[in-house]
Amino acid sequence: MAIVGRGILDGMGVTFKTFLETYPWGRVLLRVVGIPSANGLVTIEYPDVKQQHHERFR
Repeated sequence: MAIVGRGILDGMGVTFKTFLETYPWGRVLLRVVGIPSANGLVTIEYPDVKQQHHERFR
């Protein structure tokens, strides 16, 4: 039997985990619970680093 809204709940879980990874106390909390975490903020320094696009991208 499938759970209605499972995809939404999974997506919200990923968003919440990413939110916690941006704070030192959040990474500690994830470590205590046993969930592996990334290294912190995931941003692009826009004026210095630009995303690469295909040559014909509009």
